[in-house]
Amino acid sequence: MSDCVLFSEIETRCGRVIARATLNAPKALNALSLEMIQALSQQMDQWEQRDDVVAIWLDGAGGKAFCAGGDIVQMHKSMVKHAGEGRNPFTEQYFAEEYALDYRIHTSRIPVVVFGDGIVMGGGMGLLQGADFRLVTSRSRMAMPEITIGLFPDVGASWFLNRLPGRLGLFMGLTGARLNVADTLRVGLADLVIDAGQIETLLARYEALGYQVERTSAAACEGEAAPEVEALVRDKTSVFVGQSGVGKSSIIQTLLPDELLRGGAVSESTGKGVHTTTTAKLFHLPGGGDLIDSPGIREFGLWHMTPQELEYGFREIRPLIGLCKFRNCRHMGDPGCGQKTKMVNQICVAGLIQSLAEGIHFAQESGLDPKKVMELVGQGAASSWQLLNRHETMIKGNYNHGFAVSLMHKDLQICLQEAKVRGVDLPVTAIVDAYYQQLESGGNGDKDTSSLLLRLKQQAQNQEKP
Repeated sequence: MSDCVLFSEIETRCGRVIARATLNAPKALNALSLEMIQALSQQMDQWEQRDDVVAIWLDGAGGKAFCAGGDIVQMHKSMVKHAGEGRNPFTEQYFAEEYALDYRIHTSRIPVVVFGDGIVMGGGMGLLQGADFRLVTSRSRMAMPEITIGLFPDVGASWFLNRLPGRLGLFMGLTGARLNVADTLRVGLADLVIDAGQIETLLARYEALGYQVERTSAAACEGEAAPEVEALVRDKTSVFVGQSGVGKSSIIQTLLPDELLRGGAVSESTGKGVHTTTTAKLFHLPGGGDLIDSPGIREFGLWHMTPQELEYGFREIRPLIGLCKFRNCRHMGDPGCGQKTKMVNQICVAGLIQSLAEGIHFAQESGLDPKKVMELVGQGAASSWQLLNRHETMIKGNYNHGFAVSLMHKDLQICLQEAKVRGVDLPVTAIVDAYYQQLESGGNGDKDTSSLLLRLKQQAQNQEKP
């Protein structure tokens, strides 16, 4: 069998397997060839005949795209080869088998999970939208770009685009517009966002906060209760809370095999899972203890909570509530976002101070009163905290205060290193950092960052020397 699709199996704790298929054409952004389609179809034939396969996982190799669409290079070659012959046997076979595969994924008796990391377009959307569970990452970008090459959205798009809110589906079909991960979740083209390789990091974060973390899967254990779950609920009153469709009722079924819990329902209008539990229900566990099954959560909102109630819900900051001396603190995201925000500040400040130094130097050399000039331009678009608070000391040549040059040079080096890792160009930051390095080398490392004006004056003096 060709290596255009890689197949493997992941053993579960209960002796069953999760079947995995990986599209393996990363140089072509995993564009879907006829060979890929046929390989996937043949393998699904085999998997669906087995009782030990509890789920199918489909992803793409390379890290840039799950699947960028159909292999148009392959199609173009065929159309050139058969030009003028009327019907094209290759394209007819390609589309027939592709559509059959999409429908098969949609109707498979085995749950299908598609990991739509990176680019998901055209034929990739056909695979993703037919899956039971559609996972995406922060890098995911979705589109139906067929219109850009003179085709119309296919691969089931008349079904899934037609179910988007408003006229968004029509807009996507007519424009080929790309949706980011936030948009795809908001309009129902994806079920869950999770970054590749971040699961362990996320779980470790909860463990560090003092939460006990256990992994389990009702699908992997089919009717057998996981020992760790039984131990957690024994002789206690427990409540199961979570999003709709994550499997709360299925796990409870393993703990209470004699209870008939409804699960697995699918909405005809949206094609998504519906609430299997509509009211909270109390169960008495045979091994001791009580368990409450709660309705699944469709949306998560905080509008009904006061800031004080919200703060108290985070055990890690509870002892610090009310002790912050600042009034304008802002949460910027996951750990590390605060440091990156500080980098943005230093990048912006570096450019501002250099431009301010150049403005004052130009005013002085032009015979203008720099103080009057700064007071005037400080009332317009050129105003900044640096101009309002530093122009007077800069004009006087007083730099024995504030944030030191050596510290700013250190910060800008961190900014430039981070930018290099992310492939971001910071030309102004690099230039200003070199100026700070010159000041530090000249023995001015302890002076205020506004001493960039001092460097300009020293440079002018050196140019005047015979």
